Amino acid sequence: MKLISAKSQLDAEELKRLGYTCRVLPEFPSEEEIVKTTKLLEGEKIEFWSFEYGHDPEYFGPDNLRSALVRTYDESHKNLLIKFVDIDLYFWAPEEHEYMLMFGHSDLVKRVMDSGIFGFTFEEYLQSPGLSDKTVEVLRRIENEYTIGL
Repeated sequence: MKLISAKSQLDAEELKRLGYTCRVLPEFPSEEEIVKTTKLLEGEKIEFWSFEYGHDPEYFGPDNLRSALVRTYDESHKNLLIKFVDIDLYFWAPEEHEYMLMFGHSDLVKRVMDSGIFGFTFEEYLQSPGLSDKTVEVLRRIENEYTIGL
């Protein structure tokens, strides 16, 4: 999968090459956020891949939403690439759980961002008192690298 580098990381340059829009969001996506996004986009199923450095990716799906969500939770200690089946939208959820990336067709990214599904913005998250200065610095670098389009 060209989106993911040999080090099991999402490739920002590949996202740009594909013409995708990308936004950084706070933390690992909750079950509720995935369900609401799926319904907003009139989807029914998700599929996902788990990535662990030094191992081949593992593919799961496509499956109905409930079953797939159980499996994403079981695999959440790894980097996850979640795709909404038949919809050009993805979530990249790194194993660190301090941020996630939503990317895909710009109209879909905008629609989800405008929907209010995610309770607070990445900027609000960076203002959280529990984050160290070093963590905020790292997250700002990620935001600069992966904020693409729109």
